Amino acid sequence: ELTNGEANAYVYHEIGKLYLNHRPFTKQDDREENIRNYFGRSIAKNPSYGYVYADRGFFYKDIVYEFDSAEVDFRKAIELSPKYPYSHFHLGTMLSDIGRKENDIAKLDTANVQLTQAIEMVSSANGLYEDALIYRGFNQMMMGKNGLAESDFNKVVDKFKNRRNTAYVKSVKQRVYTSLAILYGRQNNNGDFYDSLKLAVDMGFSPNDLPEYIKRKYESKSRFRRLVERADQLAGGNPNISGR
Repeated sequence: ELTNGEANAYVYHEIGKLYLNHRPFTKQDDREENIRNYFGRSIAKNPSYGYVYADRGFFYKDIVYEFDSAEVDFRKAIELSPKYPYSHFHLGTMLSDIGRKENDIAKLDTANVQLTQAIEMVSSANGLYEDALIYRGFNQMMMGKNGLAESDFNKVVDKFKNRRNTAYVKSVKQRVYTSLAILYGRQNNNGDFYDSLKLAVDMGFSPNDLPEYIKRKYESKSRFRRLVERADQLAGGNPNISGR
């Protein structure tokens, strides 16, 4: 049975989540103020309630971009509720984004520790699974661990290759095939680069959105230009172009 403090903490947390997830019809400033207010009141009532730290960390990370505060909250959530995979996942993705931007290998390595924790806590049926694998694989690639990167990407390919192309499945396939294309392009593995890029294009990706260092390597090649044309045709609703 919940104490009054625990019950109030739960209620304040749920109200904060309402503002966080459902975006009530209030001004943005009011929304942010209410999220801070209700999550803060929840923690004040029950400082041992780990899930509220995870949600407030997500707010800091994705809504107001206060990354230092987000890291503090995610680590507190992990301390209090170590088996909650989303705290590990969001800390891992945030450190990944910062580590890539700053070319900080140590940060990418720390991110992968958190992403691995998240992957090990969920089944492959959980959508977090493929997101964490793609993030971890991209980090491995940035650290020069190409075999591990390819392994992570191919786990996602194996999960989705026979799935019907719903909007979500197409978005995952696009991301993982694009990641594989970048990996193979970095290795000058031209055959696998083009094969992966074509699969990504068929899922709605444009080769023009590849990183500049990859684009510069291939943009003068006729096969690359045909894939650009294919992407343009598909975007215009005409799938009848080869791209080979």
